[in-house]
Amino acid sequence: MNVTDLEEKKKAYREAQAICGKAEADYNKAREVMPERLAYSKAQTIRNLAWEAFIKAGG
Repeated sequence: MNVTDLEEKKKAYREAQAICGKAEADYNKAREVMPERLAYSKAQTIRNLAWEAFIKAGG
């Protein structure tokens, strides 16, 4: 692995981490603000997908 590959991996990791943070915040907001089951379920799904992407990126 060369330096460019490592830098790209670090960048992807940071981007995935930021997406997860936003997804987690959206999920928490949906739990508080929109208790309707559908909104909560959608937020939960997005959060789970974001964490899966983060883990695949090396998190």
